[in-house]
Amino acid sequence: MFTKTRTVKTLGLLFAIAIILRIPVLTVFRPGWIVDPGTNSSLRTVEYSDNFRDIYRANDIMNRNILSMTTYVAVVLCVAVLASKIRAASKFRRSLTSQAARCDNGTTHHETDAVDKKSNIFQISTPSTGTITKTSERGREPEKMSAKDLQVIQSVTLICVIYIFSQLPYQVISTVRLIDPEFSDGGSREFLYGIAAHISNTLSFVNASINIFVHYNYNTKFREQFLLIFC
Repeated sequence: MFTKTRTVKTLGLLFAIAIILRIPVLTVFRPGWIVDPGTNSSLRTVEYSDNFRDIYRANDIMNRNILSMTTYVAVVLCVAVLASKIRAASKFRRSLTSQAARCDNGTTHHETDAVDKKSNIFQISTPSTGTITKTSERGREPEKMSAKDLQVIQSVTLICVIYIFSQLPYQVISTVRLIDPEFSDGGSREFLYGIAAHISNTLSFVNASINIFVHYNYNTKFREQFLLIFC
């Protein structure tokens, strides 16, 4: 469980990693001098190093392709696993409900059902799952997922799906730039790159904007604090 201390440490670690990954790009700049013809004086300036193109290329491969694609694929896999687990849990609840209904009706098909009327406990024995003990009343279905847990799952899934679709253009652009160097600023396909980059940036802003409404809709505490601050 995340506490304030763990959250601060995690954010600090992510910040440090981001700075470390950007250090090679920062090294391409160096101080220099230029001469102002109007005043015939020297002025301080910042110049690019001779190998700045190679460093930018390495940065594109590492940060904009490998790391970015790795995190993107991880999010996609997490959403897929979450959806699979939810589907499996839903299927299990339906099967448990069906078994409980047969138990209440006194029907035994490939199971051995034992009902304790005093404690309202039924046991369902199956060859594959063993014995499942569940508190039940006559006609009552097995316990379902709470509304709070369901809201958390829905909000996390929705945020991840929005992120996946909004970051897809960025991943495509980064991959194309790696394959075709002309698809970049200063390249022969600079105009097309500019349009694609504009779309990618717009979707990134949309992603950040929509998240506020997602939290507002699914998180009661967030909604209360939001209304307290802005209303």
